[in-house]
Amino acid sequence: MQVPIGLEEEFEEFVDLVDLKAYNFHGAIGERIVTADIPQLGGTGYRKAV
Repeated sequence: MQVPIGLEEEFEEFVDLVDLKAYNFHGAIGERIVTADIPQLGGTGYRKAV
């Protein structure tokens, strides 16, 4: 299951809730994909929701 972060022009990344990873797209057309641990949001974070 994947959840997008941002919509349309504001799209930043998506979070994979199965792998517990965040995928961020860099470059002019998103040609470079950077994988990271799920980011924290506020004090709750995505991990607590999972």
